[in-house]
Amino acid sequence: MADEGRHLTATKQIGTSREHLLAEARRYFQTLPPDEYPNLTKFVDYVAEGDADGLFHFGLELWIHGLERLPEPRT
Repeated sequence: MADEGRHLTATKQIGTSREHLLAEARRYFQTLPPDEYPNLTKFVDYVAEGDADGLFHFGLELWIHGLERLPEPRT
């Protein structure tokens, strides 16, 4: 929901549509060098899509997978 609000505010400020803003973001992310930004360039279609619920779930899954891979704390 917070992203939806930020998108709406940003589109009003620059006088464009949400779809145009997402398309521009997608194009920009696709120009990034994959060797420097491997995850962002690999998942650009998920990061810059218009489905807020899908993006939320995608982000949540990334967090969970990242947490699962953390090393066990030393005692």
